[in-house]
Amino acid sequence: MSPESIISAFLSAIVKSEFLQQALASIVDRWRTSKFKGAYDVHTFNATFELLDKKGHRATYTKRAKVRFLQNLVFAIQDQAWGDGNIFAEYHCTPGVPVDRYQEGYRQYVVISLRRNYQKGDVQELVTERTIEDGFLGTNETFQIQVDYPTKELSTTIIFPKGRYPKSIAIVENNLKLSHQLGKDHETRLPDGRVSYTWWVKRPRLFEGYIFKWEW
Repeated sequence: MSPESIISAFLSAIVKSEFLQQALASIVDRWRTSKFKGAYDVHTFNATFELLDKKGHRATYTKRAKVRFLQNLVFAIQDQAWGDGNIFAEYHCTPGVPVDRYQEGYRQYVVISLRRNYQKGDVQELVTERTIEDGFLGTNETFQIQVDYPTKELSTTIIFPKGRYPKSIAIVENNLKLSHQLGKDHETRLPDGRVSYTWWVKRPRLFEGYIFKWEW
């Protein structure tokens, strides 16, 4: 076998091997994290997406992040969103006040004034909640949770309304194109008839997108 054939076979094995993909992604993620120069890192990130009615007309997305500031004099941060429908029908944040909004490409950004200066080492819970109108009207839909800061633990939950549950649901790691079906071990039946599915991951990859993908 020629050297070129050996190299080709090795690269082909990397592409086909989920284990090797994960290993290479882990190396890249550690390098990205070591170069990260953002305002804070995240201890816990809890993301909850809820469909409020059976037609998909209204939904809410709530993010709770316990963060540690990495710089002095941090007085403003950014949030981002994208998708179909009115993605900012309502918007709330704690602490702080949204003071500006702009768009780059398909993403919209919200500038949040924290109304004080945070110093390096300060710990704070950051909470944002937005309401989405007419964003999930199809039979097959998706919603993405984005990891933009070094994070120790990520918990993502999707909640379906009483009377319309998913026929199938998965979470997709967007960068690696890996799909994980969510079954009964991820499902919780709530007392009022709603159903939730939760996915947990420790040390999610920086800049990874975790996409809920469902048919209902």
